[in-house]
Amino acid sequence: MFTFLALTVAVLTTSQAPSGAVCMKKMLDLCGNFERTGTACYDCIKNTTNHQVLSPLCHGTHMGDYFCNSSLPGVNKADCLISMRQNCAPSDTCQKDCLPTYFVQLQPICHGTGSGKYVCNTTTSDCVGLAAAKCPNQPTPQACKTCVATNKVFQGCQDAAAELEGWYCGN
Repeated sequence: MFTFLALTVAVLTTSQAPSGAVCMKKMLDLCGNFERTGTACYDCIKNTTNHQVLSPLCHGTHMGDYFCNSSLPGVNKADCLISMRQNCAPSDTCQKDCLPTYFVQLQPICHGTGSGKYVCNTTTSDCVGLAAAKCPNQPTPQACKTCVATNKVFQGCQDAAAELEGWYCGN
């Protein structure tokens, strides 16, 4: 009886309660290529193998909705970039290790922006940070493009300049 009780206590104390950050990190590991793709993303996280892994980490957190939904309100790209850069340094592990740690703080302003891709990239991080500082919340894509050009925001990211401008300002 004592052995059974000790084993049960050991299992209960080592199991992990659902956590948004842990859940998000595991979803990125398993289904990162499907993030914010709607049905394809839900298919990935709900397939039998992935669901068995994710269920104990994610049950009740609603992270699947945030991870898969491509259109949640309240997004602000400039504020998102500033907040991400304050919390996470560009690195190869930034998207999988650092950003999930700040998920609850970043999600309302960042979800669906694709900002992590550029903030975590050591080549583009400074450029997008400069865009957020110099040209925040422009009223139209054209006003944004004018601001970006005037301030030479993406000049330091030569090869990625056109991609960054299109992403930051919209088309």
